[in-house]
Amino acid sequence: MKKLSIIMIALISAFVMAGTSFADDRLEMSGQFYVRAYSMEGYGNNNMWTATYDDGDDLNFIRQKFLLGIKANIADDVYAKLRADYGEAKWGYDYSRGAVAKAGFYQDGLADVTRDNTQFNLERAYINIDKEMWSLRLGQQFLALGIMEVFDGNPTAANLKLKFDPVNVSLIYAKLDEGTSIADDLDAEEDTDLYAFNVSYDQDIYSADFFAVMTTDDSDNDDSPYGIGLNVKATLGCINLNTELAYLGGDTDDGDTDYYGLQFYIGADTKVSDMITIGAEFLWADAADDDEAQLTNLGNWDDFAPDSSNTPVYTYVTNINYSPFDPAEANAGVIGAFLSADFNIMDGFKAGTKIGYLEPEDDDRLGCELDSIVSFNAFFLYRIATNTDFSVTYFKSSPDYDDGRPDDSTDVFVAQLELNF
Repeated sequence: MKKLSIIMIALISAFVMAGTSFADDRLEMSGQFYVRAYSMEGYGNNNMWTATYDDGDDLNFIRQKFLLGIKANIADDVYAKLRADYGEAKWGYDYSRGAVAKAGFYQDGLADVTRDNTQFNLERAYINIDKEMWSLRLGQQFLALGIMEVFDGNPTAANLKLKFDPVNVSLIYAKLDEGTSIADDLDAEEDTDLYAFNVSYDQDIYSADFFAVMTTDDSDNDDSPYGIGLNVKATLGCINLNTELAYLGGDTDDGDTDYYGLQFYIGADTKVSDMITIGAEFLWADAADDDEAQLTNLGNWDDFAPDSSNTPVYTYVTNINYSPFDPAEANAGVIGAFLSADFNIMDGFKAGTKIGYLEPEDDDRLGCELDSIVSFNAFFLYRIATNTDFSVTYFKSSPDYDDGRPDDSTDVFVAQLELNF
């Protein structure tokens, strides 16, 4: 990992140093830097953390990330993109031990050494060819199908787009896992591949995307789910609308377990004045039968988090431990709604809040102990310098269980300083 980091830094440095030989419009740099301070009471277990914490644990820590992207405009019809995260880790815990000298360092045993997990993550490395009737993106790239839920990720993939304005057709292949060998004639060959297409139709006041995605798994598990869906976005007068219906199926456990997922989302917002925007969301998912496993996605980064989507730390903090379409994590589906309000108080200063309620669609489903969740958030954001924002966000979650466990709420504060360029 250290060698890879050194190589990437050297490549980026070479790009930057070579910038003098490029025209000003041929080399573009973009990125983000943030520092976040978290205070969590009773947060319990959450998918965003690699470790599992018991209900009631109090967490207090600081985390940072530096994201840097470089786009090389080779010609009018070709560009290359490189993007990576550097040091996405917690201060003093899994940040590099070599950066800090302290008494007794070598006498502390392996505890400090094994926590040296400073993160380097390559996110984009692809070439894009853009012609009049088609385009081709080849390499590691971001793919999203559905409202960041049915599938999204950064796989190594090929994405061919055919342009028939106003209709575009994308044909997608991705290699998710090569297995234990690159030799296809060996027993160890266990490839996992993804195939997808997306048909989009774009007009001034609305757009529609019909998509389908499936994975094939050559391992003994034969985990082969699929999903199809329709996403429609529209502007109806002063109302912005976003809605999606998706069905997921397939099977796993070498065909012994069937997947099932039928889910619906609709969200709308409108400006009631120059200062105030209000919004409402509704989501529903059908519960699976006892002999089925509810499937909500084919792979995602928990990017669909309606309880926090209005906040500056969207996708990094959520009051819902599992998928919003199955918050009980019991194949029990969901019925839920959210109301939000955003306030543009003045230039560079805004605030917002959202309240939501979720309950299982079938609370009699085997293993379902969750009755309901009430979630709440509030935030303010102030631009303290050019492209630099300071924000404080508060989250509260109040779950109600029927299995005797404490119904203690969770309280989360996140203070963030974020730079975008």
